[in-house]
Amino acid sequence: MKKKSNEKETEVSDDVQIELFSTPNGVKAIKSPVRVKILSMLRKGDLSFDEIVKHSGRAKSTVSSHLKLMSKEGIISSRVDPDDARKKIFLFNQNT
Repeated sequence: MKKKSNEKETEVSDDVQIELFSTPNGVKAIKSPVRVKILSMLRKGDLSFDEIVKHSGRAKSTVSSHLKLMSKEGIISSRVDPDDARKKIFLFNQNT
């Protein structure tokens, strides 16, 4: 599908997945495939950082960056792992 924008043709992919999430600050559109994958995993239940890394197939640094941004945006939150206070369990924000 092609759309005209400011006299230029741009290619728009029909297979782009965008997820919408409600946050205390409004609705957030998530387009990043990594973030969509992480959020789809968290829909099924709370997960530790290590579980998210394992199931996402991404580097720890990549997962960490996305989790920090989504936490800051209010889409997800975290709590201390009761078995290891050095680790976090990630979950959907209670307000979403």
